[in-house]
This record gives sequence, structure tokens and C-alpha cells, in this order.
Amino acid sequence: MATGWARPLWFALERRWLRFRHRRRFENEFLRDLPGAFVPAARFAFLHDWTLEERQLSREIERFRSRIGEVAGTGAIESLGSPRSGSFALDEHGRALGAAPTVAPVARHARTGVKPRGGILLRRIVTGIGARRVLELGTNTGFSGCYFVSAATRPRLVTVEGSSALCAIARTNLSRFSTDVLVMHRLFDQAIDDLAAAGERFDCVYIDGQHEQQATRHYVARVTPLITPGGLVIFDDLYWSGSMNRAWQEICASPRHTLTIDYALKGAVVVGGTGVKRHFDLCELMGRPPIGRPDW
Repeated sequence: MATGWARPLWFALERRWLRFRHRRRFENEFLRDLPGAFVPAARFAFLHDWTLEERQLSREIERFRSRIGEVAGTGAIESLGSPRSGSFALDEHGRALGAAPTVAPVARHARTGVKPRGGILLRRIVTGIGARRVLELGTNTGFSGCYFVSAATRPRLVTVEGSSALCAIARTNLSRFSTDVLVMHRLFDQAIDDLAAAGERFDCVYIDGQHEQQATRHYVARVTPLITPGGLVIFDDLYWSGSMNRAWQEICASPRHTLTIDYALKGAVVVGGTGVKRHFDLCELMGRPPIGRPDW
């Protein structure tokens, strides 16, 4: 078995072979049964069928990465970490306790955030469902948000981040592509309370923070009342940890969700719905990613 540095290379080679081997099955069976709104994203995840416009957009979004240090104006940034499995906790009001702040070099933060392939996948999902309003839990430096607001539907984005420094960077980043953005410096539960009180509703919610089973359960329950009928929840980093992957498997098995899609690193769930439960798993055709932190 490949170990250490060889494991990612081996997985990449295996995935390339599996995509070649299963392409006909993907096109003749998987896409035939998948609801049309999700076909463009599935094609991108499997075929990497970039358009010229998508390549140009991703290059423009990526240009900001080298500017983060300049925008931050400091050598280090304080942020809130993701809890280890089993360490997620609630206060007496049932709201999540914030994680302990950590400080990391700006250069490390510049390496985080969605990369072009993941960003275009998000953009295609949002465009496919015709989303007009998107809520993001976990802004970071704003790269995923740039892909959301540049989608064909030009949705309004509300994005939530617990670090004031990251909020400031994200505002600058996002302003390059849209003025219809609200960056909320809040803990997730605080923001959800505020949005619920204001009667806000969203076609899509992207959960990209606290990748842990209990936290994921909690935030799914909390955002569900904010989602329009037939709306979507997208989960990031399905294979980031054992705990996060268990949460994803639990969500896929739940009878409350009639449509779930595993895009290999990100997952999409139609909230509610009626009819026969369906699960579409691209990993069966292109390989399942290794779990990054099995013990979490």
C-alpha cells in the first residue's frame, strides 16, 4: 500500500484510470438517471470539462491569492479552528461554543480556501439549481464566495466568519465580483439567529466549517428552517476526517433527504422532498478519496 507522499500520487493515478474505465457507464447510466439540474456539476467532477469562460474566471479569482498578505497588512492572522471529534459543545441555550482562537502566518491562510476545480464545481451546482440567495457558513478569505457570486444567476451571498481579520480580507476579495454580498462577523449560531429573526430564506446553504460529526448535525438542523422548499445544502470536505465522513453517511441514510449526491470531495443534499429516495455516488466510478484524519 502506498504511504506518505506517494499516497496522493497513487490516488490521482488510480482516479484517472477509473475515469477512463467508467466513462461510458458515467455517460450512459449515471447522467441518465441524475436530475438535470445537477448534470453540469457531475460532468465537471468526472470529466473536468472546463469552458474557456470558467478557465478565465478561475485565473482572475486566483490572482487575489498573492495579494492576501498586502491586504491583511500583518504577518499573522487570528482565526477559529474546527473542533476535534467529540469536542464540539453547546452552551445552556443550545448554541455552539466558539473554538479557541489560533494564530497562523498569513502565508498559510493564503494557501487555504477553495481552489479552481472545487470552485467551479460549486459554481455549477448553484447555477444548475438556479439559486438566487446563498448562505455560506465559513467565509475564510472569500474564494468560494467569489465562485458563488459569479454564477450565472448572480445570487446574493450572505457569508459568515468568526475571524474579523478574515472578514476584512474576504470583503476585499468578494468586492471584485459583486456588491450584493453581506459578510457577517459572527459565530455561526449567532448569524443563524439573526437571519431567522429577519425572516431570511436561502435557496442554497454551503456548510464549510467545523468538519465534525456533531457540529455538522447541529448546523444542518439549524439552517434547515432557513432553506426554501426544495432547496439545497452543500457540504465541503466530506473526507477531511473520519468524524466528518460519518456525518455525511448519516445524512445520506436519513429518510428526510430524498436526493443526495457525493461529488467525491463535496456533497449536495436536497432538503425535504417527496418520492423515492435516491443517492448518486461518483466515488463508485472514479474512486473514493482516502479519509484525511481517520481518528477524528
